[in-house]
Amino acid sequence: MLRITSLLHLAISVFVGLLLLLLAEASMELAGRNSESDNSVKNNPYLLFLYVVSFFVAGGLWLLLRKLTQKSQAVVVLKQQFDDAQQQVSDAEATLAEQLQLTAYSQKELLKSNYELQNLNRKLEAAKDQAHLSERLINLGEVSAGIIHEINNPVAYVSSNLSELDTDLKSLLAFVAVLDKASDSLDVNSEFYIQLLSAFQELGIQQVLADAPERLNDSLQGIERVRKIIQDMKRLSSRGDQDKKYCDLNVDIHSVMNIASSRLKHGVSLTTTFTELPDVFCNASQIAQVVTNLIVNAIQAFEDNSGEIHFSEYVEGDYIVLQVSDNGPGMDATTAERAFDPFFTTKDADQGTGIGLSLCYKLIEEHHGRIDLTTAPGEGACFTIYLPINHDGENDAQPT
Repeated sequence: MLRITSLLHLAISVFVGLLLLLLAEASMELAGRNSESDNSVKNNPYLLFLYVVSFFVAGGLWLLLRKLTQKSQAVVVLKQQFDDAQQQVSDAEATLAEQLQLTAYSQKELLKSNYELQNLNRKLEAAKDQAHLSERLINLGEVSAGIIHEINNPVAYVSSNLSELDTDLKSLLAFVAVLDKASDSLDVNSEFYIQLLSAFQELGIQQVLADAPERLNDSLQGIERVRKIIQDMKRLSSRGDQDKKYCDLNVDIHSVMNIASSRLKHGVSLTTTFTELPDVFCNASQIAQVVTNLIVNAIQAFEDNSGEIHFSEYVEGDYIVLQVSDNGPGMDATTAERAFDPFFTTKDADQGTGIGLSLCYKLIEEHHGRIDLTTAPGEGACFTIYLPINHDGENDAQPT
């Protein structure tokens, strides 16, 4: 390529030199027409000078063009090197961008893996807590069943004896009435009458006759209530492992209210609003346990031992709604957000372990229902349970 360019430059220089010679000859012809036409170069020094000058001019042009060509080629080489360098920079930038993208993707994948690992750890901890909770509940159920059985026997004896005492008291009262009537015919000055009247007054028989029937009646009512509570507890605990089936939920909820009423603090009232409910596909014992936990939780929330708890139920679309509300201290947003977390509690150690509400949430979730909490500091709390009426595991729709 360089050789071809040099030959081209040489041809251009020769062409320019010849052109100068032609111009010189033309000038000589114009200037010296009087000279002899057959003068040669040797006889014309001026023409010889022009030849020499033309040779040097042509050589100079050739050298100049060669220098320019070399510089032009150097510029081309430099431009090519610059283009190559620029391409390398572009390739490096593309590679760097790709590496950055891969790094960002790797970081994203790492964060995702870390999140999944943390989530898995949380699920594992929750499973361990649930297993621990289930074990505790099983043990508690076994202990409760034993306690109920042990209490039921003496309660039955007491109830039977109180019934006998009631019969005996009625007989005794009848005898005293007969004796009192017979005393009217006695001589008030006789020793027997005086001793009888003195014993009657000293022993306070008149007050006993007035108070005994009421006290015995209260005892009978109390022991009957205890007996009914034991029966309810026995029935609920014996049904704890039953499968879900269609049942009248009010039967178990009435038992719950009977048991919960026995735990009310002085000054705390429990009111109810019952309605006729359709049969619900559920484990009635588990739902009763949820309602019991919510009521007990409300009772424990009253620090000043005064307040109101209300239970209500109604049908909303395809759901039965159970609601437990109170006018207690309520919860702040942080506490409400964690209310259903396992083992979270704001109570003292001797009042609870924090498994109640988390267990409620789990049991309702297993019934494909939902439990909502509405609360604010100083405005009490309201737990609302939504249970699907006809849920048999085929429809997972949630209440809105």
